[in-house]
Amino acid sequence: MRRVVSNFFPFVEVAWEVRGQQGTALAFLDTGFDGFLILPADWFGQLGTPDTLDWWQLADGSYIITPAYEGTITVLGLEQAIPGKIVLVGGEVIVGLRLLRRYLVTLERGQRVVIEL
Repeated sequence: MRRVVSNFFPFVEVAWEVRGQQGTALAFLDTGFDGFLILPADWFGQLGTPDTLDWWQLADGSYIITPAYEGTITVLGLEQAIPGKIVLVGGEVIVGLRLLRRYLVTLERGQRVVIEL
């Protein structure tokens, strides 16, 4: 079984790719986000016209529309590129449940994150 350990609780390092544009970042694990990956909105200028515009419901019950791109996301160390939708909103990199459900994720005592295939 392959596994990655992040000592940057509650973050894990991910790589992403959209239309040849690539990046890596420490991403916050958010079990309240149902999607794959959120990138900061300021990436809009670099990624160009979105593949779709998606509606998302926020924790307060309100809705927003975000640009969305088809791309791949990889948890660094597992080297398994997962195709998924990457949305641009806010100012943080966030990994959601659509990606996390593919793995066994253990949050150890508020100190580290273990992700296993």
